[in-house]
Amino acid sequence: MQQPAVPRQQTWIKIEEIKNESPAWSLLPIKYDTEAYITPLGDLPVKQMDDGIFLSGGIDQWPSKSEMARIMQGAGFDVYVGQYSIRLRDCDHFVFQSYGGDICEPTIDADGNTLETMTRDAQRVSNALAAHDIRHRFEIYNGNDEMVGYLHHKWPQAPVV
Repeated sequence: MQQPAVPRQQTWIKIEEIKNESPAWSLLPIKYDTEAYITPLGDLPVKQMDDGIFLSGGIDQWPSKSEMARIMQGAGFDVYVGQYSIRLRDCDHFVFQSYGGDICEPTIDADGNTLETMTRDAQRVSNALAAHDIRHRFEIYNGNDEMVGYLHHKWPQAPVV
């Protein structure tokens, strides 16, 4: 199925799981490879739609896509390498995105159904990066935008002023 052209302006959408129907396209990743339709929600910020746990983070010097995939595989992750992303399939939802493009540095897209799951997945990824001395930080937030966890390697949390 050919996807329609994606407009330049970003539109927030809600993903609704629908079984045994033809797949539809979306601007957001679909978790667990489900088939889905999209429902436009106007200009709602994504954090108002999702009350789950999510991760915001950064890597100081991003390794190449092939090197990152090798690092994650070496740490025992089930890795799927796409054209512009690396998905860690045995995590609840953890993706290194925008790899291979020249528009921006890669980004991290990660969330979890529970704090325990998100913390476990983030800790595993952090350990893999730290084992290769890759400077990084992961901030874990709840659905109220409150930071509830911080993991890092050589990137201490800045003091609150």
